[in-house]
Amino acid sequence: MVELLDEEGARRYLFIGPAAGGLKAAARTEGDHHRYALSAAWRALLGCRVEDEIEVGVGDRARRYEIVTIY
Repeated sequence: MVELLDEEGARRYLFIGPAAGGLKAAARTEGDHHRYALSAAWRALLGCRVEDEIEVGVGDRARRYEIVTIY
């Protein structure tokens, strides 16, 4: 699980785990639940460390996050 901080200061928690023979990524923010294409979320996080910034999504749906904690 990874704790992220978005551009508005909201914290999101991204969980990447096993699902039906593959992997699934999901994020939770104060009651909202979002699913990301695994490849986008996973690629963005590969090689990153706490305080790095990542971008998840495509085009106008892309959002930037700072990595706060990696659990």
